[in-house]
Amino acid sequence: MDRLKQIETFVAVAQKGSLTAAAQAEGVAPAVIGRRMDALEERLGVKLLLRTSQDLGRHQCLTLSSEASQTRGWAFSVDGMVSHLRPGGRLDCSDGQVLHEWCLRGLGIAWRSTWEVQADLAAGRLVSVLDDFAAPPNGIYAVVPSARHLPLRVRLWMDYLKHSYQATGYWG
Repeated sequence: MDRLKQIETFVAVAQKGSLTAAAQAEGVAPAVIGRRMDALEERLGVKLLLRTSQDLGRHQCLTLSSEASQTRGWAFSVDGMVSHLRPGGRLDCSDGQVLHEWCLRGLGIAWRSTWEVQADLAAGRLVSVLDDFAAPPNGIYAVVPSARHLPLRVRLWMDYLKHSYQATGYWG
């Protein structure tokens, strides 16, 4: 990647105040600006921009409608402390696939589980932001009928889930 372009990108982000605004000014997707900034920070070995969860208030956040998201917002865990942020934005939907498409089109930032976006992150179609801020642990719940003894196949399936997804961060 052109080093001069990386520096120009940094200047644009600093002047505009956000990755999204710099991307709009250059006519590129925010993911492109994010990759340039990541490359520059990697090359220099220093974080040039302080990123906090509060910075999300300046960005177009894409939200998924649900009772939980409306009351709690997005949850972040920093140093063991969980905080909630109510993201602001014009686009809200009740379909996770639509939300995913909006992200791919560069319409804003969304809170998604790793497993939902893993392929797009690996392919460079999406960029992870706020990597220093973890999601609080999520759970997987199995709802089974009340019975004294679970059928063997149900117990084996539950054991498989517990073993496979325990402490992997896959659900974050």
